[in-house]
Amino acid sequence: MTKIDIEHLQEEGGTLRYAEANHCDWIAVAGGDGTVESVASHLVGTTLPLGIIPAGTFNNFARSLHLPLDPLDACRVILAGNTLPTDVGFANHRPFFECVGFGLDAALYTLGEEIKSGRFQKTIEFVRRAYHYPRQQFALTLDRPACDALVQEQTNESARLVRFLTRNQSSNLTLSP
Repeated sequence: MTKIDIEHLQEEGGTLRYAEANHCDWIAVAGGDGTVESVASHLVGTTLPLGIIPAGTFNNFARSLHLPLDPLDACRVILAGNTLPTDVGFANHRPFFECVGFGLDAALYTLGEEIKSGRFQKTIEFVRRAYHYPRQQFALTLDRPACDALVQEQTNESARLVRFLTRNQSSNLTLSP
């Protein structure tokens, strides 16, 4: 196994170019969901496996893949070479992996992050934006019937959506709030 020093590759697509130029067999990334998604998005369509070392606040992507949250345990999984395929979604031609927000969720996300970071004065703006948000419809297109696209493990808060999706056998859904 060839070992290469860790480098900070900020340039768009720099990680993939570096890996290809140095004949890497895999790429590992340590970081939170944003960092992992940034690197993973450049690997879509390639055969390079991505090792994930969760080092963020919530690590939702790593949790959804049932990866160990302990960095040393995550490194052991990577070195063992066990790969797991994952689905990739696209919204406005950009890949996403663990979740996507649209509509009211997307409109409130940045304010929620600010409130979470201690800027509690943004709460009034959050409530105002939510109250005045216009009702919208969204079209969601899946590459397979909705009931086949579901993750088997479900939490209580998604049970109603899961029941709706499993009744719908098409691959196109129209969602409205």
